[in-house]
Amino acid sequence: MFQVGDISASTVHTLAGLIATRIGYPAGEEFLEAALTELTQDSENVGLSPLVAKVQTLSGVTALKLRKSAFFAEHQAPRQQEDSGARPEPLPQEVSAKTSLGLPPGLTFVKIQGQGGFGMVLQARTQDDEIVIVKQLQSVAEAQHEERVMRALDHPNIPKARGRHQAFLVMDFVVGDDLKSEIPMKPERIYQVGLAVLETLSYMHRSNYVHGDIKPANVMLTTTGRFMLIDFGEAKTIDGNASRVEADIRMFGNLLRRLMLGNEVSDETKWPTWVPLIQRRLIDRCRQKFGTQPDLREMTHLLTTFSVPLQVG
Repeated sequence: MFQVGDISASTVHTLAGLIATRIGYPAGEEFLEAALTELTQDSENVGLSPLVAKVQTLSGVTALKLRKSAFFAEHQAPRQQEDSGARPEPLPQEVSAKTSLGLPPGLTFVKIQGQGGFGMVLQARTQDDEIVIVKQLQSVAEAQHEERVMRALDHPNIPKARGRHQAFLVMDFVVGDDLKSEIPMKPERIYQVGLAVLETLSYMHRSNYVHGDIKPANVMLTTTGRFMLIDFGEAKTIDGNASRVEADIRMFGNLLRRLMLGNEVSDETKWPTWVPLIQRRLIDRCRQKFGTQPDLREMTHLLTTFSVPLQVG
């Protein structure tokens, strides 16, 4: 549950951004911040009811946005009863910006780490003062699926799931960033990334899973120098379905090409003349939809060509 009370000048900005994101109204962050500031001037302890009422008055915030919002979802029934003239049920406990925003019990919101089509990624603090990652997905089913996959896998290049509460997945805190900011990479760096991803994929395939979404945004470089594969929302069991393994290998080939070229070449069938032939062939064989793809062992061997200078041919 999103819990608010004791909104202070130091928390208004963060809370406004979080609410704007959760109700699908990022353009309204400035208005939300002004509204929260106005509320804090009236009372030091802001309850949920005046907060909801204030947000509803903002231009651009529609009833549909509120109904879709995970933030307000638990509080629709009391408001609807009040609107119809019926005596409302007691509101949930007052919200504190110092505690949580829809987070699982026992966790305190720290900051937003990122967001995308899947939902949001937050940092939170446990009661033992430990930082964890909380991934908010679109549905309970999605969170259950990702938790099930992560708990079935045990590899140092895969983050560990700690638990789930409704659509929130709690994971170990990993400090780092994805690879998008490093593109294009030098061949030696591609070799390091490729080996780490292949090692992880090899383990997953032996464990009867494919990743299903291999791309620079889903490979994280930690501050300790480890490359980790993240985001298992598209992972599936193999169960003898060879096409799923082939799709993973195609995505790995696309990953190598993207790391090498960035956005230099828009035509997916062409290569710059500076790319060594042996590397072109490796990547194209991975990416082909028909014909025999290289297996993981052969790909590991061919990846060594990225670790040494080669003449273009």
